[in-house]
Amino acid sequence: MAKLLIVDDQIKMAGIIQEYMQQINQSFSKDNTFCFASQDGNLRLLSLSELGQDSDHFLMVGKKKEVFSSVFQFLSEHTNENVLIMIDVLLNSTNISAPSYERYRADEEYSCELYAELLRFKNGKAGKWTVNPEKFFHIIYSRSDASIGVVMTVLQELYDNQAEGDKAYFPKDCVLFNNISWCRNCCESTDEHFEVTASEDEKNQPIALPKGYLEFFKTL
Repeated sequence: MAKLLIVDDQIKMAGIIQEYMQQINQSFSKDNTFCFASQDGNLRLLSLSELGQDSDHFLMVGKKKEVFSSVFQFLSEHTNENVLIMIDVLLNSTNISAPSYERYRADEEYSCELYAELLRFKNGKAGKWTVNPEKFFHIIYSRSDASIGVVMTVLQELYDNQAEGDKAYFPKDCVLFNNISWCRNCCESTDEHFEVTASEDEKNQPIALPKGYLEFFKTL
């Protein structure tokens, strides 16, 4: 069955997205939806059914190497199953407003870097992990429409500064607005502990997926 992998520092947000995504595709159950959590002091990708409802958010600051390794290891273990990867733009910052490019860099965010590296493997790059490019799909999301501008800027920078050998897998077209797989997170409020607080309307539609995405996700 299809797997849903949510890269977000808010486990509660992952749970809200999972419930919505299961309405679109029954394969995305709690058993088949995975997110990052701390287990015995270590970063782990666990299913939501293993975590339970009351799990706290997971701090992902300084975890870029571990996150990348875990995501690609997950893909290498599920080469025969469809995997949808959803990536929050802000993995380190607790600020819910749209970041500037300078703020993205100051907070040492790495969501766009993960998005770009996944795209390289999607386009045939080989590496230490054996993945099936036809079986995984990924999308990046944020709480503000303005964030797409930051994503474009960071992707442009990654394109300009990438190794010569990577350009075949991450060409210029990948940084164009119409080619970026992105959607808006509609859950715009947090409490005093920076945990997401969603109204019933937001829970009913926590992410604003374009119609084409909705129809495609039904087929996974």
